[in-house]
Amino acid sequence: MFYIALAVVNAEGWRHRAIPGHHAFVLEAACASIGASEGLFDRLDATRELRNQKYEGITRSEADVTDVRQAYDTFATLVGEWLPKTHPSVLR
Repeated sequence: MFYIALAVVNAEGWRHRAIPGHHAFVLEAACASIGASEGLFDRLDATRELRNQKYEGITRSEADVTDVRQAYDTFATLVGEWLPKTHPSVLR
């Protein structure tokens, strides 16, 4: 998910720095660029936080995995539609 968001940000001509919270900043900028809803951003951000919980030993449920997959698929589809329309030259 981060790399897809990073592709959007880079296509827009923006760069990120490895500072605390940069994954969230990149994700938010990418969602704003492609016109994703606030609800989708919230789901993706929750997914990012859920992923980070593995470092604390917190396991994920099947429902968590299903929601992550649905949010990711929605985001990837939106980016897949947005990128060729907005920045076709980056796909050559």
